[in-house]
Amino acid sequence: MRRGVTVLSGFLGSGKTTFLRAALRGRPDSAVIVNEYGEAGLGPGLDHALVEMVAEAPAIVGGGCACCTKRDELARAMLHRLDLEERARSPRTSRLVIETSGLADPAPILFTIQNDPVLRHHYAVEEVCVTVDAVNGWRHLDRQPESVKQVAAADRLVVTKIDLAEDDAVDALVERLRRLNPAAGVDLAAGGEVVRTLRGPGAPAAPARRPAPTGDAGHEAAHVADVSAVSLGLDGPVDWGAFGVWLTMLLHAHGEGVLRVKGVLEARDVGRVAVNGVQHVIHPPEHLADESIGRGLVVIGRGIDADLVRRSFGVFQSLEGE
Repeated sequence: MRRGVTVLSGFLGSGKTTFLRAALRGRPDSAVIVNEYGEAGLGPGLDHALVEMVAEAPAIVGGGCACCTKRDELARAMLHRLDLEERARSPRTSRLVIETSGLADPAPILFTIQNDPVLRHHYAVEEVCVTVDAVNGWRHLDRQPESVKQVAAADRLVVTKIDLAEDDAVDALVERLRRLNPAAGVDLAAGGEVVRTLRGPGAPAAPARRPAPTGDAGHEAAHVADVSAVSLGLDGPVDWGAFGVWLTMLLHAHGEGVLRVKGVLEARDVGRVAVNGVQHVIHPPEHLADESIGRGLVVIGRGIDADLVRRSFGVFQSLEGE
């Protein structure tokens, strides 16, 4: 049995650990790996200690980000967890939560799990959950490229600390997040507890109800105007092999500029499948039994030509119809 993996990310101070502690209560079947950016060898950090209050002692990957300098150490920690359970030195678990450092990009972590045959045999990534601070999240998106990458990689966005922010500010931040990642679910949280779910993953993005605050709008244009979320409609069933060729060409043409690909399509002779990728990591398609889920694709990228992506997809669909 493969263990489900949740990658919990979010910029520094966005409330990841508070949210994780609340989520772990009543879940003894969960193991945890905490990636702390501080120097290794200085003893358990605050995140590690707080998580330990509600879960078995989590493994710690310190001294750098699990997405770059500590990727090998993360893999070793995941394998060590398996070894402990096999030797009955730790309780058996059904899922693993990886809390990244606030500066981590989730994409390389997903790449590590997907491309290590041993990890892939024992683990399956189920969700990338990203916390966004309702008080400081707008500023993080303005000034921190890592925050934009985290949001783009998310399956679920949790807007934290809504009890500390004005309602208008929360609403504006939610609409900005929807523009950056229309495919992600959005939850609102206070004190680490989810108090409201605005929409589930895969639901169509709602139109913005009010403009972004005027004081920061210009800076957003300067910093993240090159991040585009391109929604692509599907007219009918597609050939899975041909779609794979189109997607490969898209990734080759834009390289790391493609931050996120997610959607649902109807593949001939295969059925309805979920397409899920973060940057250059495309996960194996997941077959969906629920026919009520709408079809469509969202491509999120930095510096990509949205019109060119739409035209190329239109050409693909026109060739499919011949």
